[in-house]
Amino acid sequence: MANRIKDSVHALDTASVMGLFPSRPRLLALGEPTHGDNTLLQVRNELFRRLIEQEGYRTIALESDCLMGLAVDDHIASGKGDLDEVMERGFSHEWGAFSGNRELVRWMRARNRERPRSERLRFAGFDG
Repeated sequence: MANRIKDSVHALDTASVMGLFPSRPRLLALGEPTHGDNTLLQVRNELFRRLIEQEGYRTIALESDCLMGLAVDDHIASGKGDLDEVMERGFSHEWGAFSGNRELVRWMRARNRERPRSERLRFAGFDG
């Protein structure tokens, strides 16, 4: 049994994640085993950074209200709005209160400052 478990466990890095697929997927969905755990959010953020830098992904979608997420996307793309306000009004389920999500928004905004418009990172909520 231990060999089977070892065979199914993979390192959490871009090469291991991308190696699970026969070709690079246009859309890569990553789930999380629990909501609101800041340690897992930090792992997610680091993996997302690497997927951007090494694989060219540019959009992250979180399980948050799709319409509220427009405020987050606008902030990330243009700098519009105060970060505190965006975190409060741009997320549903109180996800904006988690430091891992705040760190993600802050990092995405900082990265976009130095990018041409066509290469900017985007944010989307996918919850109704």
